[in-house]
Amino acid sequence: MSLNKSGICISDDLTGSEKKREKNEISVCITAIKKLVVNIKIQNNLLNFSKNTKI
Repeated sequence: MSLNKSGICISDDLTGSEKKREKNEISVCITAIKKLVVNIKIQNNLLNFSKNTKI
C-alpha cells in the first residue's frame, strides 16, 4: 500500500487478481482519510473554543 499524490491509497502492484481487493483497499483508505479530516476539524474547533473561553 502506498499513497499517491491525490491522497488515495493505491496498491504497489496492480495484477488482475488484485483489482477487486484494490477497490476495497481504496474505499477503506478514503474512509480512513475522511475520519482523520473530521477528527482534525473537531480538535481545531475544541482548541478555538478553549482559546475563546477564559476560565
